[in-house]
Amino acid sequence: MHEKLEIVHASLYKHPGELMIKGPTPMRIFIWAALFPLLSACESQLPVAGDGLSKAVVEVLPDARVVLLDDQNVLQFTAAAASVPQSASVPGRSSWVYRVGTGDVLKIIVWGVSELNDPSQYIEGAPAPGTVVQADGTVFFPYVGAVEVSGKTVPEIREALTKGLSEYFPDPQVEVRVIEFNSQSAVISGAVENPARYPLSTNPTRLLDLVAQARLDPARADTERVILRRNGKTYPINLDAFVRYGRESSNPLVLDGDTVFVPDRKPDEAFVLGEIKTASSVNISERDVSLTQIVSEAGGLNIRGADARGIFVFRRDGDGLTVFQLDVSNPSAYLIGTRFAMQAQDVVFVTTDPVSRWNRLISDLLPSLSLYQNASNI
Repeated sequence: MHEKLEIVHASLYKHPGELMIKGPTPMRIFIWAALFPLLSACESQLPVAGDGLSKAVVEVLPDARVVLLDDQNVLQFTAAAASVPQSASVPGRSSWVYRVGTGDVLKIIVWGVSELNDPSQYIEGAPAPGTVVQADGTVFFPYVGAVEVSGKTVPEIREALTKGLSEYFPDPQVEVRVIEFNSQSAVISGAVENPARYPLSTNPTRLLDLVAQARLDPARADTERVILRRNGKTYPINLDAFVRYGRESSNPLVLDGDTVFVPDRKPDEAFVLGEIKTASSVNISERDVSLTQIVSEAGGLNIRGADARGIFVFRRDGDGLTVFQLDVSNPSAYLIGTRFAMQAQDVVFVTTDPVSRWNRLISDLLPSLSLYQNASNI
């Protein structure tokens, strides 16, 4: 004779966490062994309200905080309020003055004195018709001889030549131009179509100018993480912050010897899991995506299993973790979700509603109960 198995209480529990099963001791042990994993899985879902939610989160993620999204606090998490990668403070000059150096080619004209002027014209691809700055930093000019020009500006060179020629010509009118820039340059490489060394000229060259000369590859380039190397040190630059938000610090002057590297973009993804029609990862690299939008792109909530009160977003913020909750049991709350901007590596999780968890538990229990009943009849 075997005792009948009794399951007491509509939820199988007499008290929370206590399942009442009566029967022979060996059989009770067998039933507990079979049912324990199912019950544990059933209780693994996040509660959606009250102290239970905070307690459940803290037990698993001690450094996390829970934020219930509403009309007021969601304004902190819009796309416009989202944090923008910062640019490092790059040491160097804030203004640009070109100083002539070795290898530069100067065009020197003395007006009204034809014997001092070279009549040849500049032809692209041919050697520049002018005076090359020598390795010792000087140029030779008739009547004046060797003139030290390295490290001087064009006005300073003009003044030196005018002073030297004044001994031979009354009030000489001297013009000096740099027609070929060879002494100063910067290098750019990475996700650009024309990686090369580019000369710096009398016009100031900023980071965006250099990138434009090299022709950025928009399909590959990550302009938020440009690397500038200067004097042996590396500085991260968010060039996109200058283009989109006008941050001057993100478009520094390029100086002689600088090396710029534009990295390839790594896809920024957010993930949608739980009671959703299509669990997936969503690429948010090139667009602003809201919480409502990402749920929609995943096919929406599983209406038979999702708890509309429990749309959670897990976000790592520095050393901590924040769990955001959106309650869409009232459909108008989806409007709040349209203002919540997703960030890279966010995880959206839609929890299961209690009825569905109960139905699934019963479905999982029935085979084990049937097994016990069959064993009892033997």
